[in-house]
Amino acid sequence: MPNNIIVYDLLISCPSDVAEYVDMLEKEVLHFNNFFGRSNNIIVRTSTL
Repeated sequence: MPNNIIVYDLLISCPSDVAEYVDMLEKEVLHFNNFFGRSNNIIVRTSTL
């Protein structure tokens, strides 16, 4: 039986001198998706400007 999945798009817009923090944020979103999101049918997708 298919599950309904809620997908959130997260736009990360910031200056280039904080690239290391953007990497950390993307890793944490992946961690959220794998541990919390999967069990609650939620996915957060990141994109950067």
